[in-house]
Amino acid sequence: MKDGFVRVSAVTTPVRVGDVAFNVSRIIAAMEEEYKKGAKIAVFPQLCITGATCGDLFRQKALLDGAQAGLVRIAEASKGQDTLVFVGLPWQESGCIYDAVAAVQDGEILAVLYEELGDCVFRCSSMEDLTVGIDFGDGAVPEATVVVQMVAEPECVGTDRLTDSMLITDSARDMTAIIRANAGEGESTTDGVYGGYNVIAECGEILEFSDPFTTGAITTEIDVQAIAMKRMQSGFEFEDDYYDVIDFDLIIEETELSRFIDPMPFIPDEYEDLAQILLIQSQALKGRLNAIGCRKLVIGLSGGLDSTCALIVSALAVDDMGLDRSCIHAVTMPCFGTSDRTYNNACELAKQFGCTFDEISIKEAVELHLKSIGHVQGDHNVAYENAQARERTQILMDIANEENGLVVGTGDLSEIALGWCTFNGDHMSNYAVNAGIPKTLMRCLVEFYAENCSDDKIHELLMDVVDTPVSPELLPAENGQIAQKTEEKIGPYDLHDFFIYYLVGCGFAPSKVYRMAVYAWGDEYEDEVIWKCLETFIRRFFSSQFKRSCSVDGPKAGPVSLSPRGGWCMPSDASRELWMSELKTVEPATLKAAARKAAVKKTAGKKTAAKEAAVKKTDAKAAGRAAAAKAEKAGDKAKTGKTAGKTAKGAAKGKTEKSAAKTK
Repeated sequence: MKDGFVRVSAVTTPVRVGDVAFNVSRIIAAMEEEYKKGAKIAVFPQLCITGATCGDLFRQKALLDGAQAGLVRIAEASKGQDTLVFVGLPWQESGCIYDAVAAVQDGEILAVLYEELGDCVFRCSSMEDLTVGIDFGDGAVPEATVVVQMVAEPECVGTDRLTDSMLITDSARDMTAIIRANAGEGESTTDGVYGGYNVIAECGEILEFSDPFTTGAITTEIDVQAIAMKRMQSGFEFEDDYYDVIDFDLIIEETELSRFIDPMPFIPDEYEDLAQILLIQSQALKGRLNAIGCRKLVIGLSGGLDSTCALIVSALAVDDMGLDRSCIHAVTMPCFGTSDRTYNNACELAKQFGCTFDEISIKEAVELHLKSIGHVQGDHNVAYENAQARERTQILMDIANEENGLVVGTGDLSEIALGWCTFNGDHMSNYAVNAGIPKTLMRCLVEFYAENCSDDKIHELLMDVVDTPVSPELLPAENGQIAQKTEEKIGPYDLHDFFIYYLVGCGFAPSKVYRMAVYAWGDEYEDEVIWKCLETFIRRFFSSQFKRSCSVDGPKAGPVSLSPRGGWCMPSDASRELWMSELKTVEPATLKAAARKAAVKKTAGKKTAAKEAAVKKTDAKAAGRAAAAKAEKAGDKAKTGKTAGKTAKGAAKGKTEKSAAKTK
């Protein structure tokens, strides 16, 4: 229940056609089992109390009365259980017999519904995002975040594929979760066989399904909070004037997760979709070139992942336009941090792709610039790093002006989110083809192109690029090797891309994103690493909005865009404190202990420093008093000496006068 996760079950129990007592006993046993497993919603098949294949027996009063009595038994058995249970039974009303659905919870029959009564929604008063609607075969209830489908459909070849397709389409269209329970073992085989194929779907994705011809339950967690966020972001609207609302309540507790949470949500499930993404990028670039009448591309080629992907996209675009690849002017601009590996890869890639290629060293230009602004030599601060990125951008822009070309931006979605780019440096270009591609997806795209190209040399080069540590290469290389590794500084891109998808794209709270990340990545990263990485992401994401507010045009290729023109609008001076405070609520105990220890150490250090200062002050006062006393003593001695001198002088004078008188 916490964070919007609700455990739900679709249950198929064995039946005996017309044997209400047997069927009810199996339903009660299964209901209790699902309650013990923590299920908050349990859905049984259509007409499960009697069996769905009773035929004209449904018109027998004995069966109708028995079904109602069975429902009462089920309700009584649910006493003390907060699971919302849906069961099916025939129901007699006003001389008619209906295929009905009964909702039972905690000893009560909340409602008995059938299609002729109109649509009804069960609303959870303790969880505002959870509303449950019944699909009677005429389409889902738009208001409901969870839709119950209780069916009795015999198996045919391809039925499971058709069911999956239908549920994927319906759940995506209505942005809802669907719990589908189908009749199975024990139903009459007179004209068909019932396989009990159950499915749970959410927003276009199958979360769980049963094996053919099995009984029992499938259980997983649906995320009603995610459904509500998607509806809010898409402007989803519904009319609720004609819905009957039945309130129910659930005990809010933390649900132990069992559903699959994709650790790399940007990576498509289908391998062929990678080709589609590259096509989106290249067609976007082609469209921009055609729109401005440009036939020349300028690209800074570092030999790293991002610029390599931009080169691939550029090559695909000019190929599609029927242009020679020599119209791509690739420029490598080595400086202090350039490694032998990336330099060699850049040169070879330009050659193998058939580009026009130039090498322009920027060392002298950057050194002169740093000297001009009074930069202290040997100080590798942010000015030292950014001067290189801005010099490279200036060169690319000027070459584009000379050749009437377009500068292709190489920065990716991950760097845009983290602000890991130099403002007015690599932050700028004429068109950013990688703006919608996160780093984890970038690796897959380059690897996909490598695996599908026919050139062995290009394949070898691209695979080496994929294996190269991510680095801006702005700090001096060590023996020709990369000294500055991005992920050692800001944390793994695997985690940052996870945060982009769920924190930014889905709008989840930091505590929920952390919980999901621990579940998805806990085998690879320690909890402390995940938490610190998320803290870094939130801090950098908020502080870097000013860069995104004036970002370059670029195509959206996946579910998240940070373009200020419709992808992500946020003031550059927005406060991050609320998000940081919320994240603090799930800070790992080890980090809290370390923080407390550091605080105690800091406080102790302050106290020690204050004590030492006080001692020094006391010593200084004592020294002052001693000096004053010494000076006073010295003064008294001098005074005494002076008096003695005066006395001696007087005595001598008197003695002289006496002697003179005697002589006289």
